[in-house]
Amino acid sequence: MPVMETIRRATDSTAMRIVFGAIVLVFVFWGVGATGPQSIPIATVNGTRITDTQFQRIMRQVDRGGSMDESDRKRISQQVIDDLIQSEALLQEADRLDIEVSDEEIARQVLQIDDFKDGKGKFSQELYEKGLKRFGMTQGGYESQLREFITLQKLDRMAGGGVQVHDGLLERQFRIDQTRLDLSWVRIPDAALLDQVPIDDTTLDAFVTTNADQIRVRYDKDYERLYNEPAKATLATILLRADMDQGSVEDTELRTRMEAIRAEAVAGADFGELATRYSEDLTAVNGGMQGTMSEAQLDPAIANAVFATDAGGVTAIVETARGLQILHVQDRVEATITPMADVQRDIARTLIQEDQVSVVAAAYAEKVLTAWKESGSAPTEILEEASLVVETSLAVSPTRPQLSASSPALLGALSSVTEEGVLDAVYPTDDGRVVAAVTSFQEPDMDLFAMEKESLRSRVLAMERQSFIDHWKEDVVARSVIEQLWTP
Repeated sequence: MPVMETIRRATDSTAMRIVFGAIVLVFVFWGVGATGPQSIPIATVNGTRITDTQFQRIMRQVDRGGSMDESDRKRISQQVIDDLIQSEALLQEADRLDIEVSDEEIARQVLQIDDFKDGKGKFSQELYEKGLKRFGMTQGGYESQLREFITLQKLDRMAGGGVQVHDGLLERQFRIDQTRLDLSWVRIPDAALLDQVPIDDTTLDAFVTTNADQIRVRYDKDYERLYNEPAKATLATILLRADMDQGSVEDTELRTRMEAIRAEAVAGADFGELATRYSEDLTAVNGGMQGTMSEAQLDPAIANAVFATDAGGVTAIVETARGLQILHVQDRVEATITPMADVQRDIARTLIQEDQVSVVAAAYAEKVLTAWKESGSAPTEILEEASLVVETSLAVSPTRPQLSASSPALLGALSSVTEEGVLDAVYPTDDGRVVAAVTSFQEPDMDLFAMEKESLRSRVLAMERQSFIDHWKEDVVARSVIEQLWTP
């Protein structure tokens, strides 16, 4: 029976009005309702093509505001491709397992979408068609993708259906949840040890000679930030606004007032006092001070006037959208470009440090760990060598220790802690390493376990099932023959 016929027959049925879950956003994630040509393949899964049409449709939804930078776009683009590959591999697995979705199941899902209901809460064919049209989808395309979505839901349930949790796992989770620790730790970022990488002049000279191309790449990368210094000026300003609350001010009156103020400034009057007395800019309370600004930070008209005026001078009157303005150029620094030849040894030193710092940092971290274990307290003198400090968290859960560094390995170690003491290893972080100690250990009240066990069971079961499903999906993808034809 066609899906829409099933819906029309079931609209008045109480059973069919049961909410099965919100799915109105399904098409956003999965790219429902593909229209137009399936053009350039960007990947294949066991010979089945994934096209740029599917990819671009999802990316348009993800980046509707166009706010992603290039780095985010590349990262998210790859994630979308990975998701499309996984989806295709899973749909093929569902087909192999003979998982089917009936028209009635699709109809039940469609019936629950509020956008397709009229004022009385009943399904409306008219609203359904309008909704699909609004998003550029056909009814057949939408229902086809909805069928795939339900198929994937069934696949999840099938994969995770056999997962169970035993009381030992529940007890372990209870202990982790209820244990409270006081922690001390030292985060050791590689960047803190850069200056401790030993480099002699011979090594430096050899690197400059043999790695000119690498030095050029780093120089070009950092050129705007480090080596192309724009012209700057330290400024104070006096502004007479052309449009104040009491009404428009005549241009001739405004210019006459500003000419008189400028004449006082040029004659040697204190510019800060003049700004406090006359300026209608917010900086008046600070004597008109605007700080040091580069040419690019200034209105072009103001920039032209400022950099045509010597340090210590007062600019000509500048007309801007806000009114008339004069500026006291307290200091000026001309634009400078640092040639690569002047900094190539510094760049070489940095490149060598970055290449070798992990070895130095690892040795330093082991030194911290050994000293901490031997003395029972954080080795302050050693930490001062790299300007590092001890951080603390009080009465925290092993799974939520409130650390300033992300370290899955450390979290794993904390989940097995049973007493106070310095942890046995140096644990990697995103930017280096961390050494930690449990300074206080509070065991959970196990008398509460029997009371909490059943409520805990549902949470742990959901976690274990999701973990199993995630690993199972990874295995399905790993067993597939995948070729990515385009990389963001």
